[in-house]
Amino acid sequence: MKHALLICLLVTAALVTAQVLPKGPIPFDKAWLIEDIAYIPLNVDKAGSNIWGSIAINPSGLIIVGVANHVDNIAMYTYDSKKNQLFFEGNIMQMLHLNMKHWQSKIHTYIYWSPKYKKFFFGTDAGTYRSETIVEHPYGYIGGYWCWFDPAAHAMGTFGLNGMHRSVKGCVYSEVSGLLMGNTDPQEHFITCDVATGELNDYGRINGKYQPRVLFADKWGNGYTVDIFGELIKFDWKKKELVDLRVALPRAGKAEFYQAATGFVGIQMMPDGSAYGVTYWGIAFHYIPAENGPGVMEDLGPTFGPDTGGIFSLGYTPNMAVLDGKMYYGLGGHGMYIDTVKKDVFLAEKDLKSKKVRVISRLKKVSEFTGSGIIDAQGNIYFGGHGQSISAEDAESKKATAMKADKTNDSKAYLIRFNPKVLEKHAKQYEEHNR
Repeated sequence: MKHALLICLLVTAALVTAQVLPKGPIPFDKAWLIEDIAYIPLNVDKAGSNIWGSIAINPSGLIIVGVANHVDNIAMYTYDSKKNQLFFEGNIMQMLHLNMKHWQSKIHTYIYWSPKYKKFFFGTDAGTYRSETIVEHPYGYIGGYWCWFDPAAHAMGTFGLNGMHRSVKGCVYSEVSGLLMGNTDPQEHFITCDVATGELNDYGRINGKYQPRVLFADKWGNGYTVDIFGELIKFDWKKKELVDLRVALPRAGKAEFYQAATGFVGIQMMPDGSAYGVTYWGIAFHYIPAENGPGVMEDLGPTFGPDTGGIFSLGYTPNMAVLDGKMYYGLGGHGMYIDTVKKDVFLAEKDLKSKKVRVISRLKKVSEFTGSGIIDAQGNIYFGGHGQSISAEDAESKKATAMKADKTNDSKAYLIRFNPKVLEKHAKQYEEHNR
Protein backbone atom coordinates (compact mmCIF):
# COMPACT_ATOMS: atom_id res chain seq x y z
CA MET A 1 0.00 0.00 0.00
CA LYS A 2 2.86 2.34 0.92
CA HIS A 3 4.55 1.62 -2.41
CA ALA A 4 1.33 2.35 -4.32
CA LEU A 5 0.92 5.65 -2.46
CA LEU A 6 4.53 6.60 -3.18
CA ILE A 7 4.11 5.85 -6.88
CA CYS A 8 0.89 7.91 -6.95
CA LEU A 9 2.67 10.86 -5.31
CA LEU A 10 5.61 10.64 -7.73
CA VAL A 11 3.31 10.57 -10.77
CA THR A 12 1.35 13.54 -9.42
CA ALA A 13 4.58 15.47 -8.81
CA ALA A 14 5.80 14.72 -12.34
CA LEU A 15 2.57 15.98 -13.85
CA VAL A 16 2.71 19.17 -11.81
CA THR A 17 6.36 19.72 -12.81
CA ALA A 18 5.60 19.18 -16.50
CA GLN A 19 2.64 21.53 -16.53
CA VAL A 20 3.24 24.82 -18.31
CA LEU A 21 0.23 26.91 -17.38
CA PRO A 22 -3.39 26.14 -16.66
CA LYS A 23 -5.40 26.41 -19.86
CA GLY A 24 -7.46 29.55 -20.16
CA PRO A 25 -7.29 33.33 -20.49
CA ILE A 26 -4.33 35.37 -19.22
CA PRO A 27 -5.17 39.08 -18.69
CA PHE A 28 -2.92 41.69 -20.27
CA ASP A 29 -0.42 43.16 -17.82
CA LYS A 30 0.55 46.82 -18.27
CA ALA A 31 4.09 45.88 -17.20
CA TRP A 32 4.45 44.12 -20.56
CA LEU A 33 4.49 47.52 -22.31
CA ILE A 34 8.01 48.97 -22.65
CA GLU A 35 8.52 52.23 -24.57
CA ASP A 36 5.33 51.79 -26.61
CA ILE A 37 6.16 48.19 -27.56
CA ALA A 38 4.30 45.31 -25.90
CA TYR A 39 6.30 42.20 -24.98
CA ILE A 40 3.64 39.65 -24.11
CA PRO A 41 5.43 36.71 -22.40
CA LEU A 42 4.73 33.17 -23.54
CA ASN A 43 5.90 31.15 -20.56
CA VAL A 44 6.80 27.72 -21.85
CA ASP A 45 8.36 25.30 -19.42
CA LYS A 46 11.96 24.92 -20.63
CA ALA A 47 14.77 27.26 -21.66
CA GLY A 48 15.43 27.91 -25.31
CA SER A 49 11.94 28.97 -26.35
CA ASN A 50 11.55 29.96 -30.01
CA ILE A 51 8.94 31.10 -32.49
CA TRP A 52 10.03 30.22 -36.04
CA GLY A 53 7.46 32.14 -38.07
CA SER A 54 4.65 30.16 -36.43
CA ILE A 55 2.26 33.07 -36.00
CA ALA A 56 -0.92 34.09 -37.84
CA ILE A 57 -4.03 36.26 -37.52
CA ASN A 58 -7.61 35.76 -38.70
CA PRO A 59 -10.13 38.43 -39.77
CA SER A 60 -11.68 38.61 -36.30
CA GLY A 61 -8.31 39.68 -34.87
CA LEU A 62 -7.41 36.38 -33.21
CA ILE A 63 -3.68 35.68 -33.31
CA ILE A 64 -2.23 32.19 -32.93
CA VAL A 65 1.37 31.52 -31.87
CA GLY A 66 3.31 28.26 -31.65
CA VAL A 67 6.24 28.32 -29.20
CA ALA A 68 8.86 25.56 -29.34
CA ASN A 69 10.99 24.69 -26.33
CA HIS A 70 13.41 22.83 -28.66
CA VAL A 71 13.37 19.85 -26.34
CA ASP A 72 10.10 17.95 -26.36
CA ASN A 73 7.04 20.13 -26.94
CA ILE A 74 5.33 23.09 -28.58
CA ALA A 75 3.03 25.37 -26.61
CA MET A 76 0.08 26.91 -28.46
CA TYR A 77 -1.31 30.34 -27.56
CA THR A 78 -4.01 32.56 -28.97
CA TYR A 79 -4.25 36.30 -28.41
CA ASP A 80 -7.50 38.22 -28.86
CA SER A 81 -6.32 41.59 -30.19
CA LYS A 82 -9.75 43.16 -29.59
CA LYS A 83 -10.07 42.01 -25.97
CA ASN A 84 -6.32 42.39 -25.36
CA GLN A 85 -6.25 38.93 -23.82
CA LEU A 86 -3.85 36.00 -24.07
CA PHE A 87 -5.08 32.39 -23.95
CA PHE A 88 -2.99 29.28 -23.34
CA GLU A 89 -4.42 26.53 -25.55
CA GLY A 90 -2.17 23.64 -24.52
CA ASN A 91 0.81 21.63 -25.74
CA ILE A 92 0.92 19.92 -29.11
CA MET A 93 2.07 16.57 -27.73
CA GLN A 94 -0.99 16.40 -25.48
CA MET A 95 -3.46 17.96 -27.93
CA LEU A 96 -2.50 15.53 -30.69
CA HIS A 97 -2.21 12.56 -28.29
CA LEU A 98 1.37 11.85 -29.35
CA ASN A 99 4.13 9.95 -27.58
CA MET A 100 7.86 10.56 -27.85
CA LYS A 101 8.09 8.41 -30.97
CA HIS A 102 6.05 11.15 -32.65
CA TRP A 103 8.10 13.94 -31.10
CA GLN A 104 7.62 17.31 -32.81
CA SER A 105 10.32 19.82 -31.84
CA LYS A 106 8.84 22.96 -33.39
CA ILE A 107 6.53 24.55 -35.93
CA HIS A 108 8.83 25.96 -38.60
CA THR A 109 6.09 26.83 -41.08
CA TYR A 110 3.89 29.87 -41.27
CA ILE A 111 0.34 29.33 -40.02
CA TYR A 112 -2.65 30.08 -42.28
CA TRP A 113 -6.29 30.87 -41.63
CA SER A 114 -9.02 29.26 -43.73
CA PRO A 115 -12.25 31.32 -43.91
CA LYS A 116 -14.01 28.31 -45.44
CA TYR A 117 -13.12 25.81 -42.72
CA LYS A 118 -12.76 28.32 -39.85
CA LYS A 119 -9.47 26.70 -38.92
CA PHE A 120 -5.75 27.47 -38.85
CA PHE A 121 -3.50 25.17 -40.91
CA PHE A 122 0.24 24.49 -40.50
CA GLY A 123 2.95 21.81 -40.51
CA THR A 124 5.26 20.55 -37.76
CA ASP A 125 9.00 19.97 -37.71
CA ALA A 126 9.85 16.43 -36.68
CA GLY A 127 13.05 17.01 -34.80
CA THR A 128 16.52 18.40 -34.57
CA TYR A 129 19.28 18.28 -37.17
CA ARG A 130 20.83 15.28 -35.46
CA SER A 131 17.69 13.18 -35.45
CA GLU A 132 16.50 14.21 -38.91
CA THR A 133 19.75 13.68 -40.76
CA ILE A 134 21.39 10.79 -38.96
CA VAL A 135 18.14 9.39 -37.54
CA GLU A 136 19.59 8.99 -34.05
CA HIS A 137 16.89 10.44 -31.86
CA PRO A 138 16.98 8.44 -28.59
CA TYR A 139 13.31 7.52 -28.89
CA GLY A 140 13.27 7.00 -32.64
CA TYR A 141 10.72 9.25 -34.31
CA ILE A 142 8.10 9.68 -37.00
CA GLY A 143 8.18 12.76 -39.23
CA GLY A 144 6.28 16.03 -39.49
CA TYR A 145 2.51 16.34 -39.50
CA TRP A 146 0.06 18.48 -41.44
CA CYS A 147 -2.13 20.01 -38.72
CA TRP A 148 -5.27 22.04 -38.12
CA PHE A 149 -6.42 24.07 -35.12
CA ASP A 150 -10.05 25.06 -34.46
CA PRO A 151 -10.05 28.16 -32.19
CA ALA A 152 -13.79 27.98 -31.51
CA ALA A 153 -13.51 24.44 -30.14
CA HIS A 154 -9.95 24.89 -28.78
CA ALA A 155 -9.18 21.63 -30.60
CA MET A 156 -6.31 20.39 -32.75
CA GLY A 157 -5.92 17.50 -35.17
CA THR A 158 -3.85 16.25 -38.10
CA PHE A 159 -4.28 15.34 -41.75
CA GLY A 160 -1.48 12.82 -41.33
CA LEU A 161 2.25 12.48 -41.91
CA ASN A 162 3.88 14.09 -44.92
CA GLY A 163 6.37 11.23 -45.03
CA MET A 164 8.50 9.10 -42.74
CA HIS A 165 11.58 10.85 -41.30
CA ARG A 166 10.65 14.19 -42.89
CA SER A 167 9.76 17.53 -41.44
CA VAL A 168 7.44 20.14 -42.94
CA LYS A 169 9.94 23.00 -43.11
CA GLY A 170 7.76 25.59 -44.85
CA CYS A 171 4.22 25.71 -46.20
CA VAL A 172 1.49 27.86 -47.70
CA TYR A 173 -2.27 27.35 -47.88
CA SER A 174 -4.49 28.37 -50.80
CA GLU A 175 -8.26 28.51 -50.36
CA VAL A 176 -8.59 28.46 -54.18
CA SER A 177 -6.91 25.09 -54.64
CA GLY A 178 -7.75 23.78 -51.15
CA LEU A 179 -4.13 22.68 -50.83
CA LEU A 180 -1.49 22.99 -48.17
CA MET A 181 1.75 23.13 -50.17
CA GLY A 182 5.12 22.72 -48.53
CA ASN A 183 8.65 21.41 -48.53
CA THR A 184 10.53 18.86 -46.47
CA ASP A 185 13.78 18.47 -44.58
CA PRO A 186 16.43 17.00 -44.76
CA GLN A 187 15.83 16.40 -48.49
CA GLU A 188 13.67 19.14 -49.97
CA HIS A 189 10.69 17.53 -51.64
CA PHE A 190 7.63 19.53 -52.73
CA ILE A 191 4.58 18.10 -50.94
CA THR A 192 0.85 18.84 -50.81
CA CYS A 193 -2.09 18.07 -48.56
CA ASP A 194 -5.71 18.41 -49.72
CA VAL A 195 -7.54 19.69 -46.63
CA ALA A 196 -10.93 18.51 -47.98
CA THR A 197 -9.94 14.90 -48.65
CA GLY A 198 -6.72 14.45 -46.65
CA GLU A 199 -4.92 13.29 -49.81
CA LEU A 200 -1.14 13.63 -49.50
CA ASN A 201 1.24 13.86 -52.46
CA ASP A 202 4.99 14.13 -52.99
CA TYR A 203 6.16 15.76 -56.25
CA GLY A 204 9.83 14.96 -55.86
CA ARG A 205 13.06 16.60 -54.82
CA ILE A 206 13.57 20.18 -55.96
CA ASN A 207 16.49 21.57 -53.93
CA GLY A 208 19.39 19.40 -52.84
CA LYS A 209 21.25 22.13 -50.94
CA TYR A 210 18.83 23.70 -48.49
CA GLN A 211 15.20 23.95 -47.44
CA PRO A 212 13.61 27.38 -47.96
CA ARG A 213 11.63 28.33 -44.86
CA VAL A 214 8.84 30.24 -46.59
CA LEU A 215 6.50 29.63 -49.53
CA PHE A 216 3.67 31.70 -51.02
CA ALA A 217 0.63 31.20 -53.25
CA ASP A 218 -0.89 33.31 -56.02
CA LYS A 219 -4.54 34.26 -56.52
CA TRP A 220 -5.02 31.31 -58.91
CA GLY A 221 -4.12 28.78 -56.24
CA ASN A 222 -0.57 27.94 -57.33
CA GLY A 223 2.33 27.60 -54.87
CA TYR A 224 5.86 29.07 -55.10
CA THR A 225 9.26 28.14 -53.67
CA VAL A 226 12.86 28.33 -54.95
CA ASP A 227 15.34 25.87 -56.42
CA ILE A 228 19.04 25.43 -55.63
CA PHE A 229 19.93 28.53 -57.71
CA GLY A 230 17.51 30.85 -55.91
CA GLU A 231 15.06 30.91 -58.83
CA LEU A 232 11.30 30.65 -58.43
CA ILE A 233 9.62 27.28 -58.84
CA LYS A 234 5.86 27.33 -59.37
CA PHE A 235 3.53 24.44 -58.54
CA ASP A 236 0.67 24.46 -61.05
CA TRP A 237 -2.05 22.84 -58.96
CA LYS A 238 -4.39 22.18 -61.91
CA LYS A 239 -1.72 20.39 -63.95
CA LYS A 240 -0.16 18.91 -60.79
CA GLU A 241 3.34 19.78 -61.97
CA LEU A 242 6.31 21.95 -61.01
CA VAL A 243 7.33 24.74 -63.40
CA ASP A 244 10.76 26.42 -63.49
CA LEU A 245 9.93 30.10 -64.04
CA ARG A 246 13.57 31.18 -64.56
CA VAL A 247 12.90 34.17 -62.30
CA ALA A 248 15.82 34.85 -59.97
CA LEU A 249 15.44 36.50 -56.61
CA PRO A 250 17.40 39.78 -56.36
CA ARG A 251 20.96 38.87 -55.35
CA ALA A 252 23.26 40.52 -52.89
CA GLY A 253 26.67 40.91 -54.52
CA LYS A 254 28.37 38.66 -51.99
CA ALA A 255 25.74 35.91 -51.97
CA GLU A 256 26.99 32.55 -53.18
CA PHE A 257 24.69 30.12 -54.96
CA TYR A 258 24.35 27.87 -51.91
CA GLN A 259 23.04 30.86 -49.94
CA ALA A 260 20.60 31.66 -52.73
CA ALA A 261 19.16 28.17 -52.27
CA THR A 262 17.63 29.36 -48.98
CA GLY A 263 15.36 31.73 -50.90
CA PHE A 264 13.19 34.16 -48.98
CA VAL A 265 12.65 34.22 -45.23
CA GLY A 266 9.74 36.65 -45.09
CA ILE A 267 6.72 37.02 -47.39
CA GLN A 268 3.39 38.87 -47.36
CA MET A 269 0.65 38.47 -49.93
CA MET A 270 -1.19 41.67 -50.83
CA PRO A 271 -4.87 42.17 -51.79
CA ASP A 272 -3.87 42.77 -55.43
CA GLY A 273 -2.26 39.30 -55.62
CA SER A 274 1.35 40.47 -55.54
CA ALA A 275 3.90 39.51 -52.89
CA TYR A 276 6.41 41.52 -50.86
CA GLY A 277 9.31 39.59 -49.41
CA VAL A 278 12.83 39.57 -47.99
CA THR A 279 15.57 37.19 -49.12
CA TYR A 280 17.85 35.25 -46.82
CA TRP A 281 20.69 37.66 -47.67
CA GLY A 282 18.72 40.80 -46.83
CA ILE A 283 17.25 42.08 -50.10
CA ALA A 284 13.61 43.25 -50.19
CA PHE A 285 11.56 42.51 -53.30
CA HIS A 286 8.13 42.83 -54.89
CA TYR A 287 6.88 40.06 -57.13
CA ILE A 288 3.77 40.19 -59.34
CA PRO A 289 2.78 36.65 -60.43
CA ALA A 290 1.24 35.93 -63.83
CA GLU A 291 -1.35 33.24 -64.49
CA ASN A 292 0.81 32.11 -67.39
CA GLY A 293 4.45 33.08 -67.66
CA PRO A 294 7.19 34.28 -65.33
CA GLY A 295 5.58 37.36 -63.79
CA VAL A 296 7.51 40.51 -62.78
CA MET A 297 10.23 40.71 -60.11
CA GLU A 298 11.25 44.10 -58.65
CA ASP A 299 14.40 44.62 -56.57
CA LEU A 300 13.62 46.95 -53.63
CA GLY A 301 17.17 47.07 -52.33
CA PRO A 302 18.80 45.92 -49.09
CA THR A 303 17.05 45.92 -45.73
CA PHE A 304 19.97 47.85 -44.28
CA GLY A 305 23.07 47.91 -46.50
CA PRO A 306 25.19 48.90 -48.22
CA ASP A 307 26.58 45.76 -49.83
CA THR A 308 30.20 46.27 -48.77
CA GLY A 309 31.05 43.06 -46.95
CA GLY A 310 29.79 39.54 -46.43
CA ILE A 311 26.33 38.22 -47.10
CA PHE A 312 24.76 39.63 -43.92
CA SER A 313 26.33 43.09 -44.15
CA LEU A 314 22.93 44.04 -45.63
CA GLY A 315 20.99 43.04 -42.52
CA TYR A 316 19.55 39.71 -41.36
CA THR A 317 15.77 39.98 -41.65
CA PRO A 318 13.65 36.82 -41.16
CA ASN A 319 10.43 38.84 -40.83
CA MET A 320 8.47 41.70 -42.34
CA ALA A 321 5.11 43.44 -42.53
CA VAL A 322 3.88 45.88 -45.19
CA LEU A 323 1.50 48.64 -44.15
CA ASP A 324 0.65 52.01 -45.77
CA GLY A 325 3.42 51.87 -48.36
CA LYS A 326 6.16 50.91 -45.92
CA MET A 327 7.84 47.67 -44.91
CA TYR A 328 8.61 47.08 -41.22
CA TYR A 329 11.08 44.46 -40.05
CA GLY A 330 13.67 43.53 -37.45
CA LEU A 331 17.42 43.67 -38.10
CA GLY A 332 19.48 41.06 -36.29
CA GLY A 333 19.48 37.50 -35.04
CA HIS A 334 21.31 34.18 -35.51
CA GLY A 335 24.57 35.87 -34.52
CA MET A 336 24.28 38.57 -37.20
CA TYR A 337 23.73 42.11 -35.88
CA ILE A 338 24.23 45.65 -37.12
CA ASP A 339 25.24 46.56 -33.55
CA THR A 340 28.20 44.21 -33.11
CA VAL A 341 28.86 45.38 -29.54
CA LYS A 342 25.51 45.07 -27.78
CA LYS A 343 24.10 42.69 -30.41
CA ASP A 344 20.61 44.14 -30.12
CA VAL A 345 17.77 43.75 -32.59
CA PHE A 346 16.49 46.94 -34.22
CA LEU A 347 13.12 47.69 -35.73
CA ALA A 348 13.54 49.27 -39.15
CA GLU A 349 11.32 50.81 -41.83
CA LYS A 350 11.76 50.81 -45.61
CA ASP A 351 9.80 53.23 -47.78
CA LEU A 352 8.67 51.06 -50.70
CA LYS A 353 8.60 53.98 -53.14
CA SER A 354 11.92 55.68 -52.35
CA LYS A 355 13.56 52.43 -51.09
CA LYS A 356 15.11 54.37 -48.22
CA VAL A 357 15.67 52.62 -44.88
CA ARG A 358 15.72 54.01 -41.38
CA VAL A 359 16.01 52.47 -37.93
CA ILE A 360 13.11 53.50 -35.68
CA SER A 361 13.62 51.62 -32.40
CA ARG A 362 15.90 49.34 -30.45
CA LEU A 363 14.01 46.27 -29.23
CA LYS A 364 14.30 45.07 -25.66
CA LYS A 365 14.27 41.47 -24.41
CA VAL A 366 14.64 39.66 -27.76
CA SER A 367 17.58 38.54 -29.87
CA GLU A 368 15.47 37.76 -32.95
CA PHE A 369 11.88 37.83 -34.13
CA THR A 370 9.92 36.21 -36.93
CA GLY A 371 6.59 36.23 -38.78
CA SER A 372 5.18 38.19 -41.71
CA GLY A 373 2.10 40.28 -42.40
CA ILE A 374 0.48 39.96 -38.95
CA ILE A 375 -1.53 43.22 -38.75
CA ASP A 376 -4.76 43.83 -36.81
CA ALA A 377 -7.65 46.19 -37.61
CA GLN A 378 -6.14 48.93 -35.41
CA GLY A 379 -2.91 49.00 -37.44
CA ASN A 380 -0.84 47.15 -34.83
CA ILE A 381 1.88 44.85 -36.18
CA TYR A 382 2.81 41.61 -34.43
CA PHE A 383 5.92 39.42 -34.48
CA GLY A 384 7.00 36.37 -32.53
CA GLY A 385 10.19 37.15 -30.63
CA HIS A 386 12.60 35.16 -28.50
CA GLY A 387 15.68 35.68 -26.36
CA GLN A 388 18.79 33.53 -26.23
CA SER A 389 17.83 30.08 -27.44
CA ILE A 390 19.15 26.66 -26.53
CA SER A 391 18.46 23.88 -29.00
CA ALA A 392 18.11 20.21 -28.10
CA GLU A 393 21.55 19.45 -29.55
CA ASP A 394 23.22 22.12 -27.41
CA ALA A 395 21.28 21.54 -24.17
CA GLU A 396 24.27 19.94 -22.39
CA SER A 397 27.03 22.07 -23.94
CA LYS A 398 29.24 24.46 -21.94
CA LYS A 399 27.60 27.41 -23.68
CA ALA A 400 24.11 26.20 -22.74
CA THR A 401 25.19 25.57 -19.14
CA ALA A 402 26.58 29.09 -18.90
CA MET A 403 23.41 30.57 -20.39
CA LYS A 404 21.22 28.69 -17.91
CA ALA A 405 23.42 29.82 -15.00
CA ASP A 406 23.24 33.48 -16.03
CA LYS A 407 20.30 34.92 -14.11
CA THR A 408 20.17 37.93 -16.45
CA ASN A 409 19.61 35.74 -19.52
CA ASP A 410 16.03 35.79 -20.71
CA SER A 411 15.31 32.83 -22.97
CA LYS A 412 11.54 33.28 -22.97
CA ALA A 413 9.45 33.81 -26.07
CA TYR A 414 7.27 36.89 -26.57
CA LEU A 415 4.44 38.06 -28.73
CA ILE A 416 5.63 41.52 -29.79
CA ARG A 417 3.11 44.24 -30.64
CA PHE A 418 3.74 47.79 -31.83
CA ASN A 419 2.02 50.54 -33.78
CA PRO A 420 4.22 52.30 -36.39
CA LYS A 421 2.48 55.64 -35.88
CA VAL A 422 3.16 55.57 -32.14
CA LEU A 423 6.81 54.65 -32.67
CA GLU A 424 7.46 57.56 -35.02
CA LYS A 425 8.87 59.60 -32.13
CA HIS A 426 11.58 56.99 -31.49
CA ALA A 427 13.27 57.32 -34.88
CA LYS A 428 15.18 60.48 -33.95
CA GLN A 429 17.22 58.49 -31.41
CA TYR A 430 18.95 56.51 -34.15
CA GLU A 431 20.36 59.17 -36.44
CA GLU A 432 23.80 57.54 -36.35
CA HIS A 433 22.36 54.40 -37.99
CA ASN A 434 20.11 56.30 -40.36
CA ARG A 435 22.94 58.41 -41.79
